[in-house]
Amino acid sequence: MSDTAYPAPPLPPRIEFVRSITSEADLNADTTFSASVATFLAGEQIPEGRIAEPAGLAVSADGQRLYVADPLQHKVFTFDFGKKELRKIEVGYPTGVALDDQENVYVVDGVKKGVVVFDRKGGLAGRSEVKSAHSSLPR
Repeated sequence: MSDTAYPAPPLPPRIEFVRSITSEADLNADTTFSASVATFLAGEQIPEGRIAEPAGLAVSADGQRLYVADPLQHKVFTFDFGKKELRKIEVGYPTGVALDDQENVYVVDGVKKGVVVFDRKGGLAGRSEVKSAHSSLPR
């Protein structure tokens, strides 16, 4: 067993690194972490539409879609493995992502200081602002 599994032996692994996915091209290609490190060390600039700083992720109940919040790109990326496509949702500063049972996408937005809700296709479904905890403190 490699060191890319959790938990370490002798327990049976429950999580194992399989491959890296950072862009739409990776859905059709087999990528590895070492290739990503080599590219990083060579000094490649991160192109538009490529995950730069994953801050949160969620997986659909059927395991066919992966949602990744990337605050550096100001997007939530949706990788649809069944359709082999990538969708992007523009968000101010996404720092977390979660799904409900209808697969609505809940995104923590640091710019709007609240939660923005999108439907499965990326359409805006709602938002809620979070009031500062300091605003309720006595002065």
